[in-house]
Amino acid sequence: MPSASRPPPHVPSPVPARLAATAAAGATASKSSSALANKTPRSSKASSSGAGGSSGARRPSMTAATAKGELSSAASGSRTSKAVSAASVRRAAEELKFCQSLIRELFRKHYNDFTNPFLQPVDRKMYPSYFEVVKHPIDLSTIRKRLDDGYYANAAGFEADMQLMFRNCYQFNPIGTPVRIMGQKLEALFKQKWSERPQAQSLAQSSANSSAASSSSALPLPAAPSSSVRAASLPATAPAGISVARQAECAVPDQARCE
Repeated sequence: MPSASRPPPHVPSPVPARLAATAAAGATASKSSSALANKTPRSSKASSSGAGGSSGARRPSMTAATAKGELSSAASGSRTSKAVSAASVRRAAEELKFCQSLIRELFRKHYNDFTNPFLQPVDRKMYPSYFEVVKHPIDLSTIRKRLDDGYYANAAGFEADMQLMFRNCYQFNPIGTPVRIMGQKLEALFKQKWSERPQAQSLAQSSANSSAASSSSALPLPAAPSSSVRAASLPATAPAGISVARQAECAVPDQARCE
């Protein structure tokens, strides 16, 4: 029997040369584009690193300048506050010095006719009902001792105790009683002396200066002409039967216009 002939092996058909060249060119182009995409230009790296380096170098200098400015502002504020506090302490010391001179004045024998009931604390045994009415007793001796002991930080505390003493007097003593009248005289003397303290005089002077400045800045308004002046401009004998406007024209020497 004749043997079966084997089929010839598959041989791929030859690719045209033109198509092969095109495919090779496309592969080469794709490789070069991917390489360019993955590669970072040196110039961009240098610029980015330079920008980062410059910004990193500036930040410490800006922070140092800001900190220096804040320290300078804090130092200036501290100096200002110290100056203000020192001025306040000096002013308070001057006021308390005036208070001491005032309390010495009130202890003079010249005023004993109406200051005697207020020189010493009220006797609890002699006047027990006083402490049932008055809950915070005060007197000139206690106030003077507080001044000597440095109890008051400023003149306001001294004035508050003086006012408290007068209120206690008016609260316990009815109107018209001798002690109440003495208290009114003492209060009048205190107000007179208290108005002479340095702070009160400076406030009064500044108020007077501001009042003078405001009055000088105000411009006087022009005065409106009075009715008598307007009437005098009209003729004494104006022709009858003409209007007021025509009468005003008659004030001109030319009387012919009114006829």
